[in-house]
Amino acid sequence: MVEITEGLNEGMEVVVKGQNFLEDGALVSVVKQEE
Repeated sequence: MVEITEGLNEGMEVVVKGQNFLEDGALVSVVKQEE
C-alpha cells in the first residue's frame, strides 16, 4: 500500500510512505491518477 502524504494532482510530485523500494519521504511523480 502506498500512502500519499503530499500532492494529490496528476503531474505533481508526491511524498510517499510505506513503499518497499523507496525510502520514506522519497519524491515520485504521479503519472496516472485513479480513484
